[in-house]
Amino acid sequence: MDENIYKAPEAELKCYNSGDIDDDLYIVSLKKFSILFISTLGGYTIYWVYKNWKKYNDKHQLGYWPVARAIFSIFFVHSLFGYVDDKLNEKNIDFSWNPTLLATIYVILVIFDRVVDRLPDMGTISLYLGLGAILLTFVDYKIFHIAQQAVNASQGEPDGASNSELTFANYFWIVLGLLIWTLIITIFLLAFELIDSEFLLSLFS
Repeated sequence: MDENIYKAPEAELKCYNSGDIDDDLYIVSLKKFSILFISTLGGYTIYWVYKNWKKYNDKHQLGYWPVARAIFSIFFVHSLFGYVDDKLNEKNIDFSWNPTLLATIYVILVIFDRVVDRLPDMGTISLYLGLGAILLTFVDYKIFHIAQQAVNASQGEPDGASNSELTFANYFWIVLGLLIWTLIITIFLLAFELIDSEFLLSLFS
């Protein structure tokens, strides 16, 4: 186990054939994962957790409800990461990460985000808290980027090549996410008076 979540994970590289590849977790290439996660401000996390639990449930017929586990991910992320780690150990794949620590940090960040959302308006303080919550999305990204590497390795496809192409649905969510990014950035620029509202209105007149 490695306590430093910012250190790049180290996995024993092996050559796999089609018979080695499992299908009980969600394989996706790291490039595609990064594009979808960042463009959707981390909203991709919900789908990512859902897909992993769905594949796991379908494979093992456990009667889980993947939708609920995705919506209430803070209660199930430890068990999901733990299962990924069990798969790695089962296959004797040397992958250096700390699933318990990563899951715990994620839960703390989600709780922080929920608390910030429910705080009364405190002017500038609220703006900085909101900005901080958005920046912490990139910590979430690091957590799930490592988890995706672990998932791919555990499934026998470290490069995630079987799911590397962006689909039409992916492009839809990317465009929607970028529009939301634009709105958020504009709101903060206006709030911190980095752009003039009249100038902004003139762009649409």
